[in-house]
Amino acid sequence: MKRLLGIGLLLLVQSSNSKKLKLYQCQQPDGTVVTQDRRCEVTRLTQVKPKPKRTNAVKSSKVKKQASKQFLQQPTEKSTTHKKSSSFLTQNRQRSPYFNLGWDKFIPKNWYQRKIQSNQYHQLLLSQQPLAKNNDFKNGVKLLVYPKTHQSLRQDAFAKALTLYHQIREQHSKQLINSHFKAHERFKIFNIEYKTSHATKAFTEFYIDEANNDLFVLTILSPPGQWQQHQQLANLLNSRL
Repeated sequence: MKRLLGIGLLLLVQSSNSKKLKLYQCQQPDGTVVTQDRRCEVTRLTQVKPKPKRTNAVKSSKVKKQASKQFLQQPTEKSTTHKKSSSFLTQNRQRSPYFNLGWDKFIPKNWYQRKIQSNQYHQLLLSQQPLAKNNDFKNGVKLLVYPKTHQSLRQDAFAKALTLYHQIREQHSKQLINSHFKAHERFKIFNIEYKTSHATKAFTEFYIDEANNDLFVLTILSPPGQWQQHQQLANLLNSRL
């Protein structure tokens, strides 16, 4: 009897090893899932398919795509600022009347004048003394114009103004008086006061048109007794820049 029982147990183990039991996940009508050894069709239940696990890499890629779409749809502050600044420059493209006016009609008849013009600059010398040569200019008003400095000098107008300003500071380092910035709706303006000699006071003012890269440099050279009339002529010129 014991021998038969052992043989039966052995056969049961062998049969279980030779044929693996297959289980099915079936969903009942109420939604609960049951595990059984028969197919779901036999009991008319719905087989539940396991959902694939979503990795973090997939989630992060979707988040990046959504973020990139939002970035493309929404304008940035920089792009808005650039549009505003470019539109401002477009409105301010008109150049100074200097390039269109006939300046002779504004200059008093008792003033001598001498004009010099090249590809890089225009120079107008005005004095109450005859000006046969450039070196004859000792006292008076000088207007120096550098049109479109990007093309003629390959630098912007403000950089050229700084170069001229530092040249004055180096040449008259012991005779400097003062310098100022001025607010203006069209130009960036700064100036420097100095002396070229004990008896001659000098004043140079820089007018920078950044929209067009035009630079105007107005200089007064005058003894103290004639300063007022020289300044009146300088004011007449800068009012028409």
